[in-house]
Amino acid sequence: MFKISTSNKLIYIKTPAHNPLICWTGAGYKIIEKKEISDANEKIWLVKMEKNNVKYNSYWWYECDSRKYTSLPEVLLIKLFSNKPVRLINETVKI
Repeated sequence: MFKISTSNKLIYIKTPAHNPLICWTGAGYKIIEKKEISDANEKIWLVKMEKNNVKYNSYWWYECDSRKYTSLPEVLLIKLFSNKPVRLINETVKI
């Protein structure tokens, strides 16, 4: 796992173990909105959340071969049959 942190942004690069929503809700974040959005013609997740009266936007996706995916089962199948590395990219910012 890699963690990159600035004063208003946190980026994680992890193995694709699960959906980040599980960690956030388990850590006390309230999910306000979750939707797929397009970023450079590729779909990613946008999650709006709140904790301790602080609001955040989190953008995340799974990445394999420089392509972005929003489905964990899809990237795990790609990994199973091609043995290519898969990463979970998660960028969260305070708003």
